Amino acid sequence: MRTCRRACVYFGGEPQFIFTGSSTFIDDGDGNYRIKFLSSGILNVSRKVVIDAFLVGGGAGGKRSSNYGGGGGSGLTLVCPSVALQRGADYSIVVAATQIAEATDGNTTSAFGCSASGGTAASAQYGGAGGSGGGSGGQESYQRGAGGSDGASGSGSTPGSGQGTTTREFGESTGTLYGGAGGGYDKAGGAGGGGNGYGYDGTSTDAMSAAGNSGGGAGGASGGTQYNYGYGGSGIVVIRNHRTV
Repeated sequence: MRTCRRACVYFGGEPQFIFTGSSTFIDDGDGNYRIKFLSSGILNVSRKVVIDAFLVGGGAGGKRSSNYGGGGGSGLTLVCPSVALQRGADYSIVVAATQIAEATDGNTTSAFGCSASGGTAASAQYGGAGGSGGGSGGQESYQRGAGGSDGASGSGSTPGSGQGTTTREFGESTGTLYGGAGGGYDKAGGAGGGGNGYGYDGTSTDAMSAAGNSGGGAGGASGGTQYNYGYGGSGIVVIRNHRTV
């Protein structure tokens, strides 16, 4: 695995490329590879190549409320198979930035004519919808719920809905899991980067932000400016050599 913070050029059996942002190259063996684009930038390849692309939108911000806020929805995921990249052409890759505003929808990820929308913000009671749905908020413990994962809805009385399909890389059962949604107040975030709600571990006074490049939703928090709300996770774009499944 190799990570670059600026322009990257790889030589050997894999396609040579230049990318102006941050990326990680993964050798999967037998001539197979993946490249994870961790920030926005311009991609240029030195020869024509056919790839599959996987996009994750950004997670939504958590809600801070005296009614104990719900968790943010995670970014949606999308697989774009059989994309032909032309030699010498520039391709804009937009990776959804971290959502730092309270209770605000996640940002969109786009590349190669495809786009994955960000998750939907939570409210004081409702979890946000998205790739996976956020856990619900509410004043009573039974009303609040954990964030969903792998395309599922959150839990609790009024959770956000998930996309209903897996959020794993390239939609494959063995792929890396993305898109965990935020937990409501005092509840866990979903697997795949979702942020825990305020007080989930019994000691925290802040909601947890989602993991970077996960598309995860942020956790919900109680009211009062002395307590922080969580940030929605940034998205990601992953490409690989086209594979027939």
